[in-house]
Amino acid sequence: MKIKIFTTGGTIDKIYFDRKSDYQVGDPQAGGVLERANVVFEYEVESILRKDSLDMTDEDRSKICERVKNMLYLFNQIQKRKLGKWDHE
Repeated sequence: MKIKIFTTGGTIDKIYFDRKSDYQVGDPQAGGVLERANVVFEYEVESILRKDSLDMTDEDRSKICERVKNMLYLFNQIQKRKLGKWDHE
């Protein structure tokens, strides 16, 4: 089984430019962290947003929610197919 990791930016993805805490949100770092930790399970990292949580809007939260719902729907369809309960919705 592969684990799906959704990233949205934030602390782990921040790149700081100076001592005044000026930053931008960079590429997702989760994959690199898992590689350095010698993780032995399969995973996939998907970036949904590149924002600090303090800057997130309700629209951003809705986008995250919809992406997770879509992934859960696909997962459930795959499980139904494996169990022979495919209903061709």
